[in-house]
Amino acid sequence: MKVDVLKVGHHGSKTSSNPDFIKEINPKLALISVGEKNRYGHPNQETLETLKKTKSEY
Repeated sequence: MKVDVLKVGHHGSKTSSNPDFIKEINPKLALISVGEKNRYGHPNQETLETLKKTKSEY
């Protein structure tokens, strides 16, 4: 399944976006709902890298 827009779960936390899932759906756009400079450090850098890496593969 391919999707146009993905609403990333749980504010982009480390466990919110499995790399295999992201690669499978190959979203054209990913939205993350998060407050700037929040105390939880969301979105997680690893999640952002997963999204960037997948985008560059397709």
